[in-house]
Amino acid sequence: MNDEYVHREALLDPYLSRLLIEPLLGSRDSNLIPIHLEEGPSDILVFLTGQEEIEYVEKLVQESLRQFLGDNQKLKVLPIFSSLPSEKQIQVFMPPLTGFRKVILATNIVETSVTIPGIKYVIDPGLVKARTYRARTGMKSLIFVPTSKAQALRRSVHEAAWVIQ
Repeated sequence: MNDEYVHREALLDPYLSRLLIEPLLGSRDSNLIPIHLEEGPSDILVFLTGQEEIEYVEKLVQESLRQFLGDNQKLKVLPIFSSLPSEKQIQVFMPPLTGFRKVILATNIVETSVTIPGIKYVIDPGLVKARTYRARTGMKSLIFVPTSKAQALRRSVHEAAWVIQ
């Protein structure tokens, strides 16, 4: 068993795939907290694979921020995915309160169809959900696969100065 095998297996399992996401977002050594503490005031866009993962990461980020930064977070975490009510989707387009930064947790809905003003940093775990057919079981399923080069390029054009993969 090697790292490539473990990574491939983790991509196929929605619970194991979270292990690939947590280092990006859920620890003091993650990418999110240093960007927030050390970089300029621009907003952060995080690409995730779907609503369930966004809701999980939203809780993870808020818990991490409370743990590491206490009440002085000055960070607004906002989700956006296709089934989110439009009145909540609109919040990602509003400017943050003075002195605050937005962290937008998004599916590939924002890859091509919308531009969110104020984004300077993009965190992209490099995963998407893809429909697959397993001949052995005769079933269709969604699995996690690496983003294509074209998707990675589209994701990076959000005025980002810093793209983390």
